[in-house]
Amino acid sequence: MDFNTYDLKIENVSILDVFNGEFFSGSICVSGKRIASLTTCRAKRVLDGRGMIAAPAFFDSHMHVEATMLVPWELARILIPHGTLELMMDPHEVGNVAGMDGIRFLVSLFEGVPIHPLVQVPSRVPSAPGLETAGHHLGPEEVAELLREAWAVSLGELNYQNALSGKEEYLRKIETALSMGKVVNGHAPGLRPPELDAYAALGIGDDHESVEPWEVVEKLRRGIWILV
Repeated sequence: MDFNTYDLKIENVSILDVFNGEFFSGSICVSGKRIASLTTCRAKRVLDGRGMIAAPAFFDSHMHVEATMLVPWELARILIPHGTLELMMDPHEVGNVAGMDGIRFLVSLFEGVPIHPLVQVPSRVPSAPGLETAGHHLGPEEVAELLREAWAVSLGELNYQNALSGKEEYLRKIETALSMGKVVNGHAPGLRPPELDAYAALGIGDDHESVEPWEVVEKLRRGIWILV
């Protein structure tokens, strides 16, 4: 095998190094579906990347696909040209209407779509008990079943009102997710100590709802990652 011959070379491109926080000029050599080298190489096809920037794909760390009112392939058509190839989705809205079957159906629609979905299993279905007419209820057993799916990476945004309520249902969901090595996603805008201390102590791993700079600092100090 000739390790100096590749399928594709993009030359004269400015490459973003996210680890060292710098740009450098070079060539990107591709073999199959993988970047194999960042040095000069021979390739079957050569593209001139002069004036362009090569960067890792963007990752949308929290979204509700069904709220876009788009099917996955149409969503991909819009997102991919802007660099987003992976997303973390919490399908609690479709879960609220169609339950576990609806969630699994939504995930199945991504088959063959060039965007990789990671699923946050909804922690709050229904999302507002007593204030809505929901189609389904996902209790600890249903959540545990969904968390065992290969595409499930976390327990979806658990707002601090439910997490700190002391209700067994939410505590069991947290315990189950953590026992499986899954992240517990947070949702705690404006939460201050000492309630924030209790929230972090439950094992909340991240939060996508920080409004003020002080919230970011206080959450990071307690080991809660900030999603931007």
